Amino acid sequence: MSIINDIPVSSRKYEMVRNLVENLIDENLWEGCESQRKVNQSVLSVAFARTLCLLEKAMSEQEREQTAENVFNQICDFRIFKSKQKNSRNTRLYGV
Repeated sequence: MSIINDIPVSSRKYEMVRNLVENLIDENLWEGCESQRKVNQSVLSVAFARTLCLLEKAMSEQEREQTAENVFNQICDFRIFKSKQKNSRNTRLYGV
């Protein structure tokens, strides 16, 4: 069941493996065997934990990108401000 974690979602095989895993989980549930329920619980717990880790990683990367973009924008805004300030001073001094 854990093989689904190793297949990229964009792969054509992903959907097939996902359906097989879902069928196994359903069969384990309907058979009512405690050991099979524990297998389901374990597999789903690992999958959920992995998904959370991937989500946290994606959020951190997005936050870093936004921080870098904000710094870049602040630098650009500062340069534009200084340029306007210089042009304004030249206009006052030289009437240009």
